[in-house]
Amino acid sequence: IACTGGPRKFGEQLGQLRPRDRVLMYEDGVGIVAVGRVLEYWDGITHRTTLYYQPGSLREYRIKVRWRSIANAPISVATIKEELGYQPRGAVRRIVKSRDVVERWIASYVPANPEVAEEETYLEGEVRSRKSAVRNPQLRADAKRKWGVKCHCCGFDFETFYGDGAKGVAIVHHLEQFQLSNGKPREATLQNVRVVCANCHLVIHLEKQPIHVDDLKKRISESWTMWTESGVRRKKEFSSKQ
Repeated sequence: IACTGGPRKFGEQLGQLRPRDRVLMYEDGVGIVAVGRVLEYWDGITHRTTLYYQPGSLREYRIKVRWRSIANAPISVATIKEELGYQPRGAVRRIVKSRDVVERWIASYVPANPEVAEEETYLEGEVRSRKSAVRNPQLRADAKRKWGVKCHCCGFDFETFYGDGAKGVAIVHHLEQFQLSNGKPREATLQNVRVVCANCHLVIHLEKQPIHVDDLKKRISESWTMWTESGVRRKKEFSSKQ
């Protein structure tokens, strides 16, 4: 497991983690002592009986992680400061700018074992009671009539690519997160949604703060042509062939 303790805000930091995420275990004054793979979404439970912290001293929050210890040769605090430029702070901190450095650490300290990889077991099939926000099917239908079913960001059309069986397939994306409504019903208009493909929708929600559809469209258009029946091309390649 990975644990945090104290006020619930520290537990909520575990909510940033997703199954299959790589995590590093940092110990103050020592460095990184283990590399792990997250096995589940945080369940949101506050545990009053602690496993890691002193009994009764704190409320505890947990998430399942498969750890591999490197405590016999930890990545030192000095190395972390030198290569990342900072000393880790906070219960969970996402590494963005130095991902290549961390990938190198992982490869160096926990090398992949192809003989074991295919035999590795994963937890699946757990029934969750997590509630999701109810979407309005009429809004989805009206949004597709207004905006069409081509992806707002990249132009992909499911029916054109996959045939009649995929007619009308697309995702209606809400520009405002449902979490901001605190679980209460809210009004939405067609101006509050856009139609996107599954790939772009996944990328939009990779970060805790979703990317705006217009920002993602701009990013894509800077390097790629919009999708058509002929597919897409990189802008430089496309321009050189005209």
